[in-house]
Amino acid sequence: MPQTLPLTFAFGVMLGVMRGPAQDVHGDTNRAPSHMIGPAAMAWQSGQATHGTAGPRDLRNETIFDITAPPGSDVRKADRLLVPPGVLTVAGSVLLHVLAEPECPTNAFTGWQPFTRIHAVFYS
Repeated sequence: MPQTLPLTFAFGVMLGVMRGPAQDVHGDTNRAPSHMIGPAAMAWQSGQATHGTAGPRDLRNETIFDITAPPGSDVRKADRLLVPPGVLTVAGSVLLHVLAEPECPTNAFTGWQPFTRIHAVFYS
């Protein structure tokens, strides 16, 4: 089977969508995307968040992503998005977690949907 390279675009990135449980019954993670969406534009902001009890061990860095994908992109809450290597400044591929159901704004007069907005997070 020939090796294929990910599609690249001058403006936007192709994201792999991984659906289903984060781990199988043996504890292995499924790293194969079920399908691709894009090209998508990505904007992000970094910060720190406390999860659970407010102790110092619960403080972790998180980066919130605002992703603008083509209309009708098949993404659901709790999906994971695989960002290919070289897009962000971290080494290797990055796995984002979708935080909420994607938003698809619709023009009230024509019904046109220009894009799908996805909110995702990366924990480091």
